Amino acid sequence: MGCGIGGRKSGYAGAAFPVVVCTACLCPAFHLRLCAAGESSAWAVKVNGVALPKAVLDRRLPLALAQLKSLDPSFDPERDKERTEETRKGLIEEMIKVELLKQYVREKGLAAPPKAMENFMKAADADAVDRRGKTLEKFLKDNGESIEDFREFHAARLALENEIRNGVTREEAAGFYEERRDYLPLRRAAHILVGFKESKRPTGGKDRTREEAKRRAEALVERLKAGADFAELAKAESDCPSRENGGDLGFFPRKGHGSMAPELSIATYMLAAPGDITGAIESDFGFHIIKLMEVRSFEQVEPIVRDMIVYEKVQQKIEGLRRSAKVEWPQEERRP
Repeated sequence: MGCGIGGRKSGYAGAAFPVVVCTACLCPAFHLRLCAAGESSAWAVKVNGVALPKAVLDRRLPLALAQLKSLDPSFDPERDKERTEETRKGLIEEMIKVELLKQYVREKGLAAPPKAMENFMKAADADAVDRRGKTLEKFLKDNGESIEDFREFHAARLALENEIRNGVTREEAAGFYEERRDYLPLRRAAHILVGFKESKRPTGGKDRTREEAKRRAEALVERLKAGADFAELAKAESDCPSRENGGDLGFFPRKGHGSMAPELSIATYMLAAPGDITGAIESDFGFHIIKLMEVRSFEQVEPIVRDMIVYEKVQQKIEGLRRSAKVEWPQEERRP
């Protein structure tokens, strides 16, 4: 458990993260059979001659606008026409990309590895139960979607990922590692936080002044130098909820998504070897004492590196398909 000192979580944080075309593509509305029987003949856009029904867009837009409003209560779809229109255009663009993905996979005769597909569906179901309190199939059904359509989309996604992954060489992975190592979670650290009431983002120590917190942190450093156990001291003295785990913050990169507060990330990556500790380092949260726990080698993060390469190449492939696609709009529709 952390205390809010980390940055945004990265999709690259683990070796098995699902590479996706875009976050919106994970929304159930994009897994509809776009030419299902009974749909209106009105279409939102044609992609290489395939008409994508306007009914799909009409079902998706209210959900997207409701989500925007939940994030920004001041948003009014009726008054903020520009933002509403941007949202609508964004949904159409994602429909186009999903269709292009499916077309490419069909044309190339690609197929998702059965085990990968099985694992993904199990993980998606577990996630739905954990986050929604219901099975994936029930969640999709409650939103007017089907498990078959969901499976079809992700089978296409996994098929493309598999094609790209098979083409990634060890040399390419090693080169990517050298270029992006600052953004890879290579180091694991633990910390002890001593907060104070004047800190910009207080998490504890509300009765301490800055000087009192500094003296307390420096005293803890001396206890560690004298042989005190870091994890036990963290459990007893840290103001961060990570104290429950002995102050363990897990692995994180030097910078970018998933990194810690800048002062922590910089200090962690300056330590020479596992077991080394810093002095008292100040951040917006208070004073930290950091211990380097573990350093990963290229071999240990190679699966993560390969996932990063696949992620980027999937985006590039979809964008390339988009640029070369023949896209037609209804006569009354202005091109997004």
